Amino acid sequence: MKEKFCIVGLGFMGASLGLRIKQCLKNSEVVGISRSKEKLKKAIEKGIIDKGVELPPPDTQLLIFSTPVKTIPSLLKKLLPSISPQTIITDVGSTKNWLWEKISAFLPSSHTYIGSHPLCGSEKQGMEYANPEIFSHALCFITCLRVQNDKIYKLKNFWESLGMKTILTTPKKHDLIVAFTSHLPHIIAVNLLNTLPDEFTNLTGGGFRDTTRIGEGGADIWEDILVTNIPNLLKSMEIFEKEWNRFKTALKKGEIKELLEKARKKRFLITTFDKTKLPLQSGNETAFP
Repeated sequence: MKEKFCIVGLGFMGASLGLRIKQCLKNSEVVGISRSKEKLKKAIEKGIIDKGVELPPPDTQLLIFSTPVKTIPSLLKKLLPSISPQTIITDVGSTKNWLWEKISAFLPSSHTYIGSHPLCGSEKQGMEYANPEIFSHALCFITCLRVQNDKIYKLKNFWESLGMKTILTTPKKHDLIVAFTSHLPHIIAVNLLNTLPDEFTNLTGGGFRDTTRIGEGGADIWEDILVTNIPNLLKSMEIFEKEWNRFKTALKKGEIKELLEKARKKRFLITTFDKTKLPLQSGNETAFP
């Protein structure tokens, strides 16, 4: 019997995930849900999904939401009558505590929701940019508060079968981590772009383009992410402001070498961390043993 996966939302992440599942889990069937019949047709033609559906099939083992964060609770509530209690519900959203609070308010105890956040992606949007290789050796957070261990194991095994390294944490801890590692960098990129005088737009080099690449991400998607993690973002921004002011003070004195060296060492630690040596489960023929 084939393992059945249902993906809600077939943009860049949803489409990339569909391709990766079919690449790594040979005995699988992937179905997709989208408001656009044209998008479903293209997804079938591109081999992203096997067929389009309006509701999750009753034998779905994993239901994955790949839509903007703030749309997930309402979509889940709409689909809930058709979701089997045996189906594990997850998502690929970039914030988790807001989702947990919204979903736990209406999800019956018979059903299981466990948040996921694969730390991969692109500033590009749309199915046409789908890339199954983004999951290879990337990190994936799994967040939960109340769930049976076997459900956590099954979800963990699923992401690892796609070549990812999983990290189990709470929704609140996850949101604090990504405020510093993902959301604050995006805000900085946005403000660098908005600081650039219009007359200098065509005079930027590779450094500026590399630093601001993530600022190209979709405004609707990032608005949802940022406004659902405000407390942690404000905390990270306050710490960044202190570092900014420390650098500003040192610059006025002409004494910035120590701060530059500190940053260089930290960057070295980040770039030399070899994810390929992490203990990954790869090449599995099944995600739900």
